[in-house]
Amino acid sequence: TMQAKKQLITLGSDGELALKSPDGEVRKLLSPDVHAGRAFVYLVIDCSGSMEGNKLEQAKKGSLDFAQTALASGYEVGLIAFNSRAFHLCPPVIDLKELLVGVNRLQAEDGTDLTPAIEAVIHRLGEKSNAIRAMVVVTDGVTANPDSALIAADKAKKMGIAILAIGTDDANSDFLSKLASDTDLATKVSSYDLEKTISSVAKMLPRGK
Repeated sequence: TMQAKKQLITLGSDGELALKSPDGEVRKLLSPDVHAGRAFVYLVIDCSGSMEGNKLEQAKKGSLDFAQTALASGYEVGLIAFNSRAFHLCPPVIDLKELLVGVNRLQAEDGTDLTPAIEAVIHRLGEKSNAIRAMVVVTDGVTANPDSALIAADKAKKMGIAILAIGTDDANSDFLSKLASDTDLATKVSSYDLEKTISSVAKMLPRGK
């Protein structure tokens, strides 16, 4: 019979507990308070009529760049679009190709109501209470009912879902600051910088314990 490989518990270079196998490979032991180290983030993209053209193209490219970085740091990435309603385009996945299908379905039309989109994230991630959870909201305008959006955002934050907010053009800076988990996680940028900003915000996602 093959002898089972012995694994020794050791301290990793960062002082975290790790498993060391006989061939010297060190694997991190995930901290028990993060369920199997799982982490989820939803991109919540404004697809109202005013996003048509360059802004939506930048949002698509930025979303894919964002997803690559997020996937590399252990996140599963999902996609929700919103205009007057919310559209769940992709559940959190670890395969960029699956996300790309959703991103390619983004098209600009109609008005802007963020509330159903935040509620959709709560519905999808609410149960996953022992994982890291976040959403990144991208919008270029004023939502139909800012008060209800902030009430939904507060509910998400109380559940431990982090909110990062990126606004451009007619988005209101004060609203973005209240929407985000922290004022540092709210950014108002020129529409020319939208792709770059969506991409770079992946580095600001919550890290594991």
